[in-house]
Amino acid sequence: MVSTSPNAPPPVLRVKKGARFIVDVTNTLTDPTAMHWHGMRVPNKIDGVPYLMQWPIIKDETWRYDFKVDDAGTY
Repeated sequence: MVSTSPNAPPPVLRVKKGARFIVDVTNTLTDPTAMHWHGMRVPNKIDGVPYLMQWPIIKDETWRYDFKVDDAGTY
């Protein structure tokens, strides 16, 4: 489990090309949120754009992001 203070930068996530990446995100904020994977090609259904690609994660809800990392690096 990775947890950070609201004022701290997010952790760096490293995954090898071709590996399957699975992370459960629990929203502990009072506002809805989502993870947008800047610079990575991911399936549209988990792209993290609230109300467009997925429903936002509401307070105390957990959302699983699960995808294969096809690229080396970000764009």
